[in-house]
Amino acid sequence: MRRLLIIIISALVCGMAFSLYYKYKVEPGLVYFWRCADTAEEWGNALRQEPEACYVFGGGSEIRAGVDPEVMLKEQGIRCISMAVAAGNGNGANARIALEYLRSGDTMVFSLMPGYAGTWTSEGIVSAFHFCGFGIFDEGFAPLTADNLLQLVRPSMAVMCTHAGKKLFRPELNFKYEKNTVIHPSGWMEVLWDEMQQVKELHPFQYERLNSRVSEDSLRFFALLKDECRRRGAELVLMFPVALSHESMRCIVARDLLDIVRAGYHVLKDERLGAWPYPEKFADTSLHLSPAAARENTLLLGQMLKDQQYWTVEELVEYLRRNGWNADGTPVDSGEGKEK
Repeated sequence: MRRLLIIIISALVCGMAFSLYYKYKVEPGLVYFWRCADTAEEWGNALRQEPEACYVFGGGSEIRAGVDPEVMLKEQGIRCISMAVAAGNGNGANARIALEYLRSGDTMVFSLMPGYAGTWTSEGIVSAFHFCGFGIFDEGFAPLTADNLLQLVRPSMAVMCTHAGKKLFRPELNFKYEKNTVIHPSGWMEVLWDEMQQVKELHPFQYERLNSRVSEDSLRFFALLKDECRRRGAELVLMFPVALSHESMRCIVARDLLDIVRAGYHVLKDERLGAWPYPEKFADTSLHLSPAAARENTLLLGQMLKDQQYWTVEELVEYLRRNGWNADGTPVDSGEGKEK
């Protein structure tokens, strides 16, 4: 009986050890984007040999695929480090990772994804731990709870078995970024797929009113992020990434940005307002730009940063009015609202 107990305990320990090795060294959904960020860190270390400040981009793969720091440096003289990881981590995790690489005098440029609040996922906990260690619990981003600690050691058996099964029986279905992408020395992820060019038609969004409001949780997250930037002697600029979407989405984004700008945050004045309705500009998803469009996007964002082009309340209110909406999200001709 004792021998059987020892065998069982040994098997459990070995299984846990193997699972942890897989989680932190093999799991493709995590490790690929860690490799991108590690490459970007090397790029950043080279830039840090000079005393000038840098822009540090944070966010998900929409930044990793859509911003090329080498283009910004060579063509615009802008010193930029992309510490974006994956949107699936949650905004809280991606912000905490970017903060780890912020220095005094820098500016963080953080990409807003729908939802805005500083949420975390289990992948986000693990990713942030990879880059920041237990510091992820120090500054209010991830609460120190038993469940969050458990995420660091919880076995990845389902993911591990799925990955192994694909490797053995359907290798063509394996993690899509293991092939058909290039990680450049700047950390830019060049996506070589062209699946989105098959999209034939984008449908407009129909709204009776713009009900969207930026939540109090989101505003608290922005305040925490701004305070942490300031504590490091840095500034915070927010941006909204472009997606393959009908132009009608722009009013929804403008209404959200109005709340954020009114709360006192700098938001890059990107007049695309989150919608770039051209399938040829996108690669494999509606948020990953093609190589040519990534270059175009990089230069557009770089110019906004150089010129410090930020949205004002008045500009957003006027944009909404021109497109038939009051500042409170009601239609101009409804008589329900009044522009402010």
